[in-house]
Amino acid sequence: MLGLGTYLLNNEQAKEATIQALGLGYAHIDTAEFYANHAGINAGMKAAGVDRSKIFITDKLAPDFGGWGTWKGYDESIAACKAHLQKLDIEYFDLYLIHHAYSGKEKRVEQWRALCDLKKTGLCKHIGVSNFSQVHIEELLAAGLEMPEVNQIEIHPLCTQEPLVAYCLKNGVLPVAYSSLAPATTWRSGPHQNSSKTPETVHAESKLGALIPQLTEKYSVTEAQLLLKWAYQHGYPIIPKSVHRERIAANANLFNFTISSADIAALDACDENRPLAWPGMNPLDAA
Repeated sequence: MLGLGTYLLNNEQAKEATIQALGLGYAHIDTAEFYANHAGINAGMKAAGVDRSKIFITDKLAPDFGGWGTWKGYDESIAACKAHLQKLDIEYFDLYLIHHAYSGKEKRVEQWRALCDLKKTGLCKHIGVSNFSQVHIEELLAAGLEMPEVNQIEIHPLCTQEPLVAYCLKNGVLPVAYSSLAPATTWRSGPHQNSSKTPETVHAESKLGALIPQLTEKYSVTEAQLLLKWAYQHGYPIIPKSVHRERIAANANLFNFTISSADIAALDACDENRPLAWPGMNPLDAA
């Protein structure tokens, strides 16, 4: 349920964050081919000395799109998974995802067929998708392939994804929340952070901007803790990223308070269907 996200971490940062997270009791590490930090995570896992069987590792296949890698058909997808396993020096992934749907319908189906076969061989214990809409998922089913077990999507009070979440839950697909901290004032506030967020996006133009300070004071928590607990109480696994030990620890300190049902509803009501993670686009709209 609580994992360490590693987007935008280089190998050295990923190593240190992995060491800190595993030392603090995290049991889930999330990476992706596009992140290119597998060597650092491998080094961090070894340095932390935690048995592999105690760590849940998520990785993602990178379909080609704007520098996300080369075109991948069935064979290339199989080869990519095996290459990632080698970089991490592990024998299997607990969860392997297709990172997005921008590769096009035919490639999506071919890549998903590869993941289904990777699961059959045991190289992936579980398989799923990320940034897939209901239409994208139904393309896979129309091809006679199994339903993804997971759909990792951007979820936070400004972007609750309620219709897609409802579809996933109805069909046995677990929604995993990424960018849970997007509404926080400090989220990707530095340069080169790759998001569509602006200072006005959350705190000057939305109901959420006024609500967050009220609730952080009420529960004596940080913005991050409030947003993560909102997602957790909705039942979503969460994968916040940080390179700072104190923040990694704070992000795990979620179990000494409970947001009331009324306050959960108030946060839900702030939804504007406003994704912030992808610069200038919504991956759920991929053709």
